Amino acid sequence: MQEPVKRVCHVDFVGQQGTDKTTILINQVMDAAYANYVWPSSLVLSSYVWHHREQFKGKTALEVGAGTSLTSLVLAKLEGVDAPRVITTDLNSAVSVMKDCFRLNKIAFSTAPAADKRQWLRALPWGDLTAVKTLVDDVRREWGAPIDVILGSDTFYDPADFEKLLVTVSYLIHRHNADCRFITAYQERSAKRSIQFLLDKWSLQCRVLPKDDAWFDEERFTDEYTDDSDQDDENTLPPRVTVHSGSLSSVFLLEISAKNN
Repeated sequence: MQEPVKRVCHVDFVGQQGTDKTTILINQVMDAAYANYVWPSSLVLSSYVWHHREQFKGKTALEVGAGTSLTSLVLAKLEGVDAPRVITTDLNSAVSVMKDCFRLNKIAFSTAPAADKRQWLRALPWGDLTAVKTLVDDVRREWGAPIDVILGSDTFYDPADFEKLLVTVSYLIHRHNADCRFITAYQERSAKRSIQFLLDKWSLQCRVLPKDDAWFDEERFTDEYTDDSDQDDENTLPPRVTVHSGSLSSVFLLEISAKNN
């Protein structure tokens, strides 16, 4: 049996003036299962977080279905006394993928609750409310603060998982922090898919966040992109993460929160 092809790639995030920049390394498996690959939705969500990083200062963020953990790594690279605390989660089978990507970026993490660590990595199966309650208790005990924001990319991929995910989100909002919100990047694959019934069932509401040209440069993540100012970096870094041109246009950014009664 042929071994899957593994390749280290990088993603650059650049400020509007071109002076502020961070680089994330990702270990991809090119014919991968869901967790081992950077999907277009992940590029959109991580770009949003990077360009709105001031909003995450002093906050506690939970990434669900993290896989290669691109969004968590963007937050983990932020420094200072008000740098966010981040809990990066996925299925148990994907925890090793998350660890590899954190180690590749030389970012320290803990797999057990620890007050002195800003980065926690752990398994969190969607719909498992016992696991969610344990997570909430750990966060309250060790950090003395609630989870402020949930992040996830391509979390609405398999319809069989939609309700499990929203049960988890609903618990965190309605039983833990009413001000918590879930920001997720969603790639539309079928116009017949809808989560409105489930949102109503679990007393949640959803709005679309604009994908603004000011913070998202779609061309930058395509094969066609070239920039002479990046040439020196390209000579020392592994290849860029790229996606097919046009695949990013079908990605939408959603914010899910408690339903207003």
